[in-house]
Amino acid sequence: MSSHTASTQTNSISTIMVNALTAGVIAAVINLIIFFIGRALVGGIDVDMNRTGTFVAMPFFLPIVASLLPLLVAGVGLWIARRFIPRGNLVFMIGATILVLFSLAGPLSGQIATTSAAMVLLLMHLVVGAVMLGYLARH
Repeated sequence: MSSHTASTQTNSISTIMVNALTAGVIAAVINLIIFFIGRALVGGIDVDMNRTGTFVAMPFFLPIVASLLPLLVAGVGLWIARRFIPRGNLVFMIGATILVLFSLAGPLSGQIATTSAAMVLLLMHLVVGAVMLGYLARH
């Protein structure tokens, strides 16, 4: 297989989206483990789901959704970057790093979760970012 064919295959939307789905599943599994361990350690992960000031227990499926959706969107972003931007992978990695850092503002603000839950959420955000940069951008 020539390098041109391998490059085209790596940049195809279907290959990238399969990799994004795989990355999403990896992040979801890790985040579910963190969720259950964190819930056991801190006595529940309470979040303000409706921004009303009332904290309720975060449902177990939320880490799955919050892991899969961003990575699927990142897959589309990676495809666009690789397809239309010179050195698109580097541009994607820089953009993804900036977005992950901005995503940490939610848990760190103290307004959407209790302090102990915020630490668990912070770790989950970092997992999604690490899988995005470590798996998706490298495949």
